[in-house]
Amino acid sequence: MAFSINLTKARDLHIESIRVIRNRELEKLDADYMKALEADDSSAQTTVKNKKTDLRNMPANVPAVGTFADADAIKAYWPSGGAFGNLPTS
Repeated sequence: MAFSINLTKARDLHIESIRVIRNRELEKLDADYMKALEADDSSAQTTVKNKKTDLRNMPANVPAVGTFADADAIKAYWPSGGAFGNLPTS
């Protein structure tokens, strides 16, 4: 009997691993926002707010399971652009 990989579960697990890294980045942005707030730099505040919004919305931006051919394709997926451009992969 052959086994199969549950791609929905694989996607969910990969999203969780991305969230761990995302949460670290959100903490760093909290510090950046406080610095901008103290400096009364509204432009920097807006930039940080936008980055945080992008990071918070990340799970909704991960493609649907049908987009991926297999579990390796899910594992290889990494968000890009916007706040994700500098998101570390580990």
